[in-house]
Amino acid sequence: MVCAQTKIDIPGPSRRTRPGNTGTTWAGRLVAIAFTLCLPISASADIVSGRVYDPGGSVLPNTTFVVEAGKGEAVKFKTDESGNFSVYLEPGRYTVHPLRDGKPDPSLEGIVESYPQSAHQDIRLKKRK
Repeated sequence: MVCAQTKIDIPGPSRRTRPGNTGTTWAGRLVAIAFTLCLPISASADIVSGRVYDPGGSVLPNTTFVVEAGKGEAVKFKTDESGNFSVYLEPGRYTVHPLRDGKPDPSLEGIVESYPQSAHQDIRLKKRK
């Protein structure tokens, strides 16, 4: 019986793993530089999480809210099916309104405070007079 031998070509190391290739080194450095440049911008902001309650004390599930974040900017967040939320804010005190038909509902408002570290804080909405 005669066995035929087949030559199998096994490729060498990829270009990225060859010694002397600095492509991945530069990519890593660029990512590190970009991260470092962005860090001071948001170093004082952090996450506030908790639950949102209506004036009667019930949680508000699957509801979208808006936080006036100053300088005319608004931050939106949505509660989950249990009324839990999580939002990223700069330190400060903010007024929160539920959205109705895509617009803030001025008849209900709550207060949330953000700190330079993560905080758990419930929002209790009240009827505006």
